[in-house]
Amino acid sequence: MDVEITIFSDLPFEKTTSWGPAGLHRIDNGMYRKWGNLTFQRYSNLFRDIGGTTGIQKLSGNILSEDIEKLRLQERNYGDIVYDFHFLSPRELLQFNSERTNLSGIHFTAFTTEGRKYVPWMTERLKGLGVHFIQRHVLNVLELINEGFDVVVNCAGIRGGEVADDGDSVNVYPIRGVLFQVDAPWQKQFLYEDFTTFTIPTIESVYMGTVKEINGMSTQVSPEEREAVRQKYIKLQPAFKNVSIISEWVGFRPSRDPIRLEAIPFNNDLIIHNYGHGGNGFTLSWGCALEVVELIKNHFN
Repeated sequence: MDVEITIFSDLPFEKTTSWGPAGLHRIDNGMYRKWGNLTFQRYSNLFRDIGGTTGIQKLSGNILSEDIEKLRLQERNYGDIVYDFHFLSPRELLQFNSERTNLSGIHFTAFTTEGRKYVPWMTERLKGLGVHFIQRHVLNVLELINEGFDVVVNCAGIRGGEVADDGDSVNVYPIRGVLFQVDAPWQKQFLYEDFTTFTIPTIESVYMGTVKEINGMSTQVSPEEREAVRQKYIKLQPAFKNVSIISEWVGFRPSRDPIRLEAIPFNNDLIIHNYGHGGNGFTLSWGCALEVVELIKNHFN
């Protein structure tokens, strides 16, 4: 099937949320295992065949928690998708700074996907295939249907409900995040505690975070937030006490419960909504894209 594809965006890429995250592959909701598994296979193939020029890095690390049920949920969500998943032994837990006797942990190997490298790489590849990129503020999906597009895929992130123009904007909300690029080149594994305190090494940088503020919209990092993130992480890894911050970033995870991925026929045309992925955007991206393709094929066949 011959297609002509145009991608609209209302902002330069470096001003979007996808520019900032370290993108560790981890599935927060087991409902989305299929999408996460397909994306993991994609990243594995890209890393094997092309390597880090794609922005993809193979990475091992650990997640710690006093609530072992949280870790068992991680095992159910993606333990058989990532590599080398196992619970840490008491001896392995001794490597972390903690006087708590009830701390548990998991270890696995997955991929990071740096948006600021991966998206430009994908963009150039798509341009080579004839895809058009236009910076333009699109008000709603019908605007493009009325211009003659046979299929409109709404991937507008935090504006997804607004662009859908069907009342769904009330279900989409931001979860504000803060990320710090830090000077710690010796950190080669990711380390989490309870999914809010972490470091994630990427190909050339190490990131420390984060804040998870529902409906937060401030684009600035307050001194209190900066110090809170630092102090929480230092308790986990004291070696970061004197680590300097190189840069900081604020983004807004576009969240909806559940993710909206559905096809809506409109006369002879098709509207597909694909938004609300929260903090799992890169983790689910390729799997969701494959499902969009199937929805289009099913509609026109």
